[in-house]
Amino acid sequence: MNASLKTAALAAFALTVGLTSCNRQDSLAPETRALGADESVADLADRHMEGPVDAMTLRHGGGTPCGGESPFVPECVTVTDSGEGLYPRTVTLEFGEGCEGPNGMPRSGVIEIVVTGDLGTEIGATRTATFDGFQVGNVTMTGTRVLTFEGENEDGLPTYSQNHDVTVSRNGHTLTRNYAGTLTWLEGFDTEPCDDNVVQRDGVATHETSGAWGGSTRTLDAVVHSRPCGYPISGTVTVDRPQHNVVIDFGDGECDNLATVTRNGNTYILNLDTHEIEG
Repeated sequence: MNASLKTAALAAFALTVGLTSCNRQDSLAPETRALGADESVADLADRHMEGPVDAMTLRHGGGTPCGGESPFVPECVTVTDSGEGLYPRTVTLEFGEGCEGPNGMPRSGVIEIVVTGDLGTEIGATRTATFDGFQVGNVTMTGTRVLTFEGENEDGLPTYSQNHDVTVSRNGHTLTRNYAGTLTWLEGFDTEPCDDNVVQRDGVATHETSGAWGGSTRTLDAVVHSRPCGYPISGTVTVDRPQHNVVIDFGDGECDNLATVTRNGNTYILNLDTHEIEG
């Protein structure tokens, strides 16, 4: 290739790279980052709210590591229980300062739980969990979550309806999440341990935030949460936005702390530990 042709080829390559870079920057990137961060923080709240509540109220066979043997309910948690198997049952969990849970996350605050019946056999039995200043790391959670046993679906899998009204605060940012949907128990329902549970969520959530981007509606489609992994491993959340919807994809079943966020042809990597877009 002569010098002039080589120079032209390099110029064309530079232009292509420049256009790709501009496209990846995406004029909507700040909003996309904020929407992705909100979903990541909401997911963290779901995981850490459900851990201790499930451990105390969904014990099939009473074996470890459920109940007081669960890593979600270590010795630093003060448990007041009106009596397992006696309904209505009331359980209060008080987390002392610096009380660490799984992954060394410090927790504090109070969770109050009221159960009306056996959540594994009695259709219509409900569990209402109220969070009073419950804090995980720098994330504070208040509000209520209601779980209702609906029996088995057509595939013979236990199903529950869920209704959440929770406010999550982090670094001065406040997110109010209202959610209604279905939880399907895929694995671990009939086993004694609590740390082998795999469940699927389908439903719709609305988010109202204190940030500049306002509210949004989010559709959860087959979002699978794996307790052995500690993160969602598959499924999508679609955020309905005026210009371009945002799709948060948790993958194809592989265990990791990452999700992809796609908007208007641009794709980002979301870290579920830091709640930030990488790169």
